Amino acid sequence: MDMVGPKIMSTLFVIFIIAGIIYVQLGTRAKQREREWLYKYGNFAIGEVSSIPKASVGKSGLTSIRGVVFFFYINGNKFIVLDGYGFLDEKESKNESSATYAEKGQKYLVLYRLDDPNNAIMRLDYPIKDSIDFQRYVKEFELRRKNKK
Repeated sequence: MDMVGPKIMSTLFVIFIIAGIIYVQLGTRAKQREREWLYKYGNFAIGEVSSIPKASVGKSGLTSIRGVVFFFYINGNKFIVLDGYGFLDEKESKNESSATYAEKGQKYLVLYRLDDPNNAIMRLDYPIKDSIDFQRYVKEFELRRKNKK
């Protein structure tokens, strides 16, 4: 009789873990689909990294990157966005992409929804040093979009 409680608890624990994994996977897939939509149809802007949130991992003191907070302007309006899924972009670009290299103040290409600019991503694999970089990336994306139709 005493073993029923621990068995139920361990079963519930396993179910909870499996449900958590499924939830994370579904969320990642949804974010991937949104990123793909922005990749195909999103508008372009120049965004600037404002901070890089980090989360501690255990007692070792190690940290892991949890995305980038960035801002960009559209028609004089400032939008501030957290993008925690930049790792999903690495398969689409030949450029190096990692929040590990991003620093506050650096500029990168931003793709956003015209109807909801808060729905935006920062492409860390497309650094922008000047307007020439921005124009080159816009042309590159537009050419890809045209060729995929």
